[in-house]
Amino acid sequence: MLPVEVAEALTEFAAERGWPEVTWRRVAESLGVLLAENPSGHIPERAIAALAERQLSVKHTRAFLASSGLATPVPYAATELWIDERLSRLGPRIATDVRVWVEVLGGAGRARPQNHDTLRSYITSAQAPLEAFSARYASLREVTRDDVITELAALEGTRRAMTGTALRSLFRTLKAKKLIFADPTARLRPGRGPERPVLGLDETTRASLLERVDRLDHRLIVLLVGVHALTRHQVRQLFVDDLDPARATLHLSGRRRRLEPLTTETLLRWLQERRDRWPHTANPYLFINPQTAYGIEPINASVITSLFRSLSTTAGALRSDRLLAEAAACGGDPLHLVRFFGLSPRTAMRYAAAADLAGDELARPTRSDS
Repeated sequence: MLPVEVAEALTEFAAERGWPEVTWRRVAESLGVLLAENPSGHIPERAIAALAERQLSVKHTRAFLASSGLATPVPYAATELWIDERLSRLGPRIATDVRVWVEVLGGAGRARPQNHDTLRSYITSAQAPLEAFSARYASLREVTRDDVITELAALEGTRRAMTGTALRSLFRTLKAKKLIFADPTARLRPGRGPERPVLGLDETTRASLLERVDRLDHRLIVLLVGVHALTRHQVRQLFVDDLDPARATLHLSGRRRRLEPLTTETLLRWLQERRDRWPHTANPYLFINPQTAYGIEPINASVITSLFRSLSTTAGALRSDRLLAEAAACGGDPLHLVRFFGLSPRTAMRYAAAADLAGDELARPTRSDS
């Protein structure tokens, strides 16, 4: 039996999301198991994941617990498990110190928390050196500058740059927290990885993209990436409230962008289809599907990856094509790119330089011109 307050909260939660009775019962059964085994009240993610072994509800139970404050919110729960597995490969004292760094990266003491893709990237980059340090030392206090140099020397290019950046972040954090005496990465410069060239799409690929997409949500994704230069992460994280069809605007990163007629029309049609298919959904994200409509999480990144794979390009390539075209249209003005798309100054300069180079190539006389 569930506590009365939990049963009432579950009933309200289920009604808001249009759950059928059988879903309510499965979640209630799962909650009964979890609360019996975790009387303290907070349910660890590993206990929720273990429900699958008992043929009980995992996804819907996780969504209810997260909304009720009884478990780590989605989508952070999966990252929490992943971090536990990575830290289990390290010595106990080193793992404790690394967890302090992870908590800071995840938001503790930060004005702008890292998103979880970035957090995973940092941990993955630092993993091999940390395992090497664990094999030799009991504590990160024992790691020397030569140890760090040795680990970086075995790497090249982007991987070396990413690992150096991650290790600097780790040791700077531990020094600030007074968990180590000296920062072995101080004044080390592992260098930048080689930047990928900015390339545009060929005319045939660009012109045929929308013709090859039938679904409204997929067409809207292509337009948001190809016209408004949103990243895959930004597309997934868009809320319904971020878009104002009446004013034809998109609110993103503190800026309002105008939507051109085709995107506005496609957005209106998608919102109507979304309401028709899932009239009771409480999912706040713009893009939902049968897997997320009755939960609170965004669509999986693989949805966008699969869409563009069927179009023989990638979201990143289409976005780069749009940015390169805008850079050429504005005469290679990086400030325009910063204002228009919210790019960082360095990224804007990169696209401006690429547009200048492309313009020079087109203006160069061929042998027949001379």
